[in-house]
Amino acid sequence: SENIIARHLVDYETVLGNRNLITVTVGPQLNPVILSLGKLPDYRRENSAGVSFAKNKSDALNDYRIHYCEGEDWFSLDLAMTLENFHSIQPISDQEWLLVRGRSSGDKDHNAHVFGAYGESIRSFPVGDGIEDVQVTKDSKIWISYFDEGVFGDSELGRSGLVCLDH
Repeated sequence: SENIIARHLVDYETVLGNRNLITVTVGPQLNPVILSLGKLPDYRRENSAGVSFAKNKSDALNDYRIHYCEGEDWFSLDLAMTLENFHSIQPISDQEWLLVRGRSSGDKDHNAHVFGAYGESIRSFPVGDGIEDVQVTKDSKIWISYFDEGVFGDSELGRSGLVCLDH
């Protein structure tokens, strides 16, 4: 039998300070990546019946920050302000970051955004609705899985349940 060794990797309060945690994941090299927001997230809206729905865009600009670990050291990168409500993050390369909004308003809605090494927006493209998870491989392949509203919804990409895209 193999021994599994666990070790303390991160204290969120130390890394995030007073920022709001959006998501925690690992990149293709298994390095931890955290996405935070400087304000309370504006991710939900309610209709007159009190039913809650995801908001694709915030009413005010979002100030996202990426926190990432290399070796034992933590680094951060502030992104260009955006109205987008991102749910997933992955490094595509040493110089680019992929952020994805899990919901979209159709096949032409650009809900995947690539940011550069200085936090600048580089490009965007549609990846469909009902996104469950996003993972990028070492060779920059983007794997996206979809939950039921993506698989059975109106988005062409989501119907397969799982897609692989290039960068």
